[in-house]
Amino acid sequence: MRPGSLGIPGLIAGLIAAAAGALIGAGLGAPTPARAARAQQTSPQAPPPNVVLIVIDTLRPDFLGCYGDTRGLSPAIDQLARDGVLFENAIATSPITGPSHASLFTSRWACETGVLNNFGGAPRDSLPMLAELMRDAGYHTGAVIAISAVCSQAGFARGFGQFTERLGVGGLATAGAVVTEARDLLARTQPPFLLWTHFSDPHEPYDAHGLVRREAEVLLDGQSLARVPTSDYSPLTLELKLPARAADLAIRSKDVFHVRALELAGPDGPKPTVSPAELPWEALPEYHAQIGADGARRVQLDLFLCDEFAERRNIRERYGREVAAADQGVGAVLDELRRRGLYDDALIVFASDHGESLGERGLVGHVENLYDVLVRVPLIVKLPRDGGAWAGARGGELAGVRRRDLVSLVDVVPTVLARLGRPLLPGARGSDLFAAGGSGGEGGGDRPDAGQRAGDEVVFCETHRPQAKRTLFALRGERYKIIFDRTHGAWELYDLVSDPQEAHNLYAGNDARSQTWRRLLEARLTELGVAAGAEPVPPTVDAKRQRELRALGY
Repeated sequence: MRPGSLGIPGLIAGLIAAAAGALIGAGLGAPTPARAARAQQTSPQAPPPNVVLIVIDTLRPDFLGCYGDTRGLSPAIDQLARDGVLFENAIATSPITGPSHASLFTSRWACETGVLNNFGGAPRDSLPMLAELMRDAGYHTGAVIAISAVCSQAGFARGFGQFTERLGVGGLATAGAVVTEARDLLARTQPPFLLWTHFSDPHEPYDAHGLVRREAEVLLDGQSLARVPTSDYSPLTLELKLPARAADLAIRSKDVFHVRALELAGPDGPKPTVSPAELPWEALPEYHAQIGADGARRVQLDLFLCDEFAERRNIRERYGREVAAADQGVGAVLDELRRRGLYDDALIVFASDHGESLGERGLVGHVENLYDVLVRVPLIVKLPRDGGAWAGARGGELAGVRRRDLVSLVDVVPTVLARLGRPLLPGARGSDLFAAGGSGGEGGGDRPDAGQRAGDEVVFCETHRPQAKRTLFALRGERYKIIFDRTHGAWELYDLVSDPQEAHNLYAGNDARSQTWRRLLEARLTELGVAAGAEPVPPTVDAKRQRELRALGY
């Protein structure tokens, strides 16, 4: 049973108890007898396992071979799944990068972490984060990130001794750049270590990787300076020498494009002025701005362009090529672990922070809703090969297991801590994914019983204004999901078995099932102190962060 996320019968009982003034407390379950017995049989002096957390931003599970895709986009991740335990029904706490990562690292729901939007605040200092817990346990901690939403200024460097965030003007780093930094970090880090590698390649705008080739020309007062790709992620930095007057900066293409970022810096004088100061939201075939006059003569221009995804027929292929690029990056990191003899005995957790809509309901992107296409994520856990006192279950026993029970990203921290024999985390919303069934017996394959929990689990997720157009809360069960639109006071209920696309809203005011699920979600919101009425005023996002969000498509 998930602490703080009671099963359906337990939630109904909790409603009755609440009426009597009693609340069901949250706490983590004790280690299983099987794991405790195995720990006693193994030398406690065995070195603790290295822990590797790999997150691919914006990754849908249905684009991975291990989750059913047949295009061969993900050979490295598929091999990791054969070596580990794959969770078929893992749910993110939020379809927004910052809030989802805050939950991942604290085992708390997003509304408890203080992070409701990207750059909407750092995780609360009162909540310990995974890297802090592992640092305090004697681990060396390092991270390489690939998107500005989880940068150090957003609060995600807490607990990391080394935190690498070399991001381009678009707020992203490519898989190749992440691999280079991760290899360097591994070369400089002594065991035991926690390594977090974060890949952003599937995040919009989707690099075409050669599917189409589009470019734009950059001109200053009519003189051509450079040609820059718009169909590939290719931020451009140019050194300009301006005349002692306003100069015309022009960008032209035969295909329409978006100006995602345009930054000027004056190395030997004040920052040059740009007119118009605001970038256009619409896609254009030509863009003009006046720069200079009262600014510096020598200017650094940082520019990020992307083409318009008007041809919706190509979106899924472009996204798939991004998935393949991210998989190559993951494979390179895993190969580096193998080369160093670290792979077999490492605890490796692979996940995504949220999914992505690729035209479903006319939407391309994420953030906006809590349908499964945005909140169902891949989750794979490869245990150390020999298990032992530190890790409990032996990885060799569970290799290739597929689990169908409902789990959440809040389960990651308790699972890692349990593998290390660390104390339970007070107030955690998740639980050890392997606590219920121990090692699960012999063999692997399609056994759902390896630590699988009861089938009446529910998980909680949410998305918030202003980055979303509506503030939504949801409870997802094995079969049903209810969504509450706090912005408009509306409700949705879906049968995920008969309607996996969530196309038919079953909610009705006089329907018993609808009212039961409504009471369950209302009880959860009451427990979390979330009022059904007025929404909190979001923190102010400074101009720099607003520009970064724009560059990322928000």
